[in-house]
Amino acid sequence: DVEVSIAGRTARAEKLTGRVTIRGVPSGSYPISVMPATLPPYYTPGLTRTMSVPQGAALPPPALGGRLEIGVNNPNVYMAFGDSITRGEGDSAGVGYPGRLESKLRAHFGDGSVVNRGADGTNSGEAAERILRNLRGSSPAITLVMYGTNDWNEVPCQDAPPCDVVKNLRLVVEEVKASHSLPFLATIPPVNPVLAGASRNDWVSATNDAIKQLGREEGVFVVDIFDAFRRQGGDVSRFFFDHVHPNASGYEVIAEGFFQAIAFG
Repeated sequence: DVEVSIAGRTARAEKLTGRVTIRGVPSGSYPISVMPATLPPYYTPGLTRTMSVPQGAALPPPALGGRLEIGVNNPNVYMAFGDSITRGEGDSAGVGYPGRLESKLRAHFGDGSVVNRGADGTNSGEAAERILRNLRGSSPAITLVMYGTNDWNEVPCQDAPPCDVVKNLRLVVEEVKASHSLPFLATIPPVNPVLAGASRNDWVSATNDAIKQLGREEGVFVVDIFDAFRRQGGDVSRFFFDHVHPNASGYEVIAEGFFQAIAFG
């Protein structure tokens, strides 16, 4: 689904196959390239190639591709790293957002395995302690980080967002980058305003502002999951199983948010 250009004409490549049909190209030899702005996050375009086009011929283009700098990590492996929301508690289907995201990735890219590394009850401090062993155990090309919901449970933190959330998430992001995995850093999802209280979402929003700033400072892609819920409109409590855990519809919102970020930026 990236845009390819030759002789002043462009077209989008097919999903899954990567084939592209560009019509009306006159005979001659022309550079053919991928438009960098249409590549997903973290991809760098391959070298521009030259293609000779005889009149009326249909030729396979040279392989252009895009590169992900992932070191020796496993291609097409994504690690979902978080707390019980990542694990999928409250989902009637039992797969949470990682299982739903995996289906979307395979339908779009033709491949993709999402390893679920959600741990119940953990906060951002524990995330910083557990990230390295999880990276070593999975060697993911891409790491999806969603943490911060449980930091609210530290009472002093409730009056002082973002507390240690940003400090801890910075350590997580830096470990991911040092392991040559590509981080997608999520904002904290909203909580159920009916059961958890609307004021808690004010804390989540303030903390998310600091997470977005962290993303800019670290040069990583931020996936605004909080905003993905807001854009659904209406009362967000319909997306929840309990006070903080989404239901099946809520997990679909998270999965789609990550998918749109990974595939399109």
